[in-house]
Amino acid sequence: KNINDAGLNVSNIKGQSNPMLDKNNKKCSICSREFSSVYNLEVHYKTIHLSMRKFECSVCHRRFERRGTRDDHYNATHLNKLNYQCTFCEFKCRWKDTLRRHIARNHGDS
Repeated sequence: KNINDAGLNVSNIKGQSNPMLDKNNKKCSICSREFSSVYNLEVHYKTIHLSMRKFECSVCHRRFERRGTRDDHYNATHLNKLNYQCTFCEFKCRWKDTLRRHIARNHGDS
């Protein structure tokens, strides 16, 4: 096993890259931290930034910080469920923000 300074197993990191990482400068494009090697940059990304998104969609493998956000994504994107119902009319939609816009445009700021 390959264990990093934080005690995390990083043996499977090689080959799992992220296009958000600036490998030419060995700099994390998320937090701007610089590293001495691409390997250390990838370890940083996997252990620091991906660990914040621990809820993964079982269909597309997109990761989320919150279980509820992942569940909303799954229901709306993969099941096409219309989970949000307007309380003023029969309008239904997949996303909470869409419902907010609908209410603001069609029913005022009620």
